[in-house]
Amino acid sequence: MKKFLLVTALAAVSISATEANWGGFYARGGLNAVGTGVTDKLKDTAVKGKDSFSLAASFEIAAGWGMILSDAVYLGVDAQVGNFNMDYKSIEGSDSKTIFAWSPNLQARVGLPLKSAMPYIAGGLGFQKIVSSTGKDTLPEGNFSWSARVGSDFKVTENFFVGVYGQFVKALNEESGEGDLKTTKGTSATVFGFNAGYQF
Repeated sequence: MKKFLLVTALAAVSISATEANWGGFYARGGLNAVGTGVTDKLKDTAVKGKDSFSLAASFEIAAGWGMILSDAVYLGVDAQVGNFNMDYKSIEGSDSKTIFAWSPNLQARVGLPLKSAMPYIAGGLGFQKIVSSTGKDTLPEGNFSWSARVGSDFKVTENFFVGVYGQFVKALNEESGEGDLKTTKGTSATVFGFNAGYQF
C-alpha cells in the first residue's frame, strides 16, 4: 500500500516537460471502500429498527472516451460497467444477510488536463442490482440511481495512469403499500477508492 501511495504522489511529476495526452479511449480498474445506508420511512418518519448502515470493499471496472477542447478543457463519457461488492451485515441484532451487488453507472466527465494530472468532476445515471442474498429479508431486484464523482488521474507514463476518487450514489426511492401503510425506502452509498488504467 505504501508503495502504491508513493507512486500516486510522484505521478504528477513523472512526465516532466511534455504535455500528457488525456484524449482518446481508456480502460481502468480499481479498489474502493463503500459505505451504504438504507432508510425505511413511513409518512416521512423513520420506521423504528429499520435503519441500517454497512461498510464493504468493492471492485470497479470502467472504460471511457474523452477529448480536449482548446488545450484547456477535457470532455468525456465514463462507463462504469461494474462496481461489484459482497457485504455481510447484521440487522436488529439477530437477523443477518449476505449481499452481492452490481452497480453500473454512466457519467459525463469534465476535467482540467494538466501536464501530468487531470482533476475532474463527473455525474450521471446508473442502476443498482442485488444479485443474491440470504436471510429473512426480501431485497429489491434493483432500481435506478444518480451519481456524482470527483477525483484526479495522474500519468505515470504516456499511456499508464493512476487515480484517486470519491463518489456518491443515491438510488431513486421505492414505495410500497397503500394509505397509512405506504413505506418509502431510500438507499445511498459513498465510495472512496484508487484506480489504475491505460490510455489507448
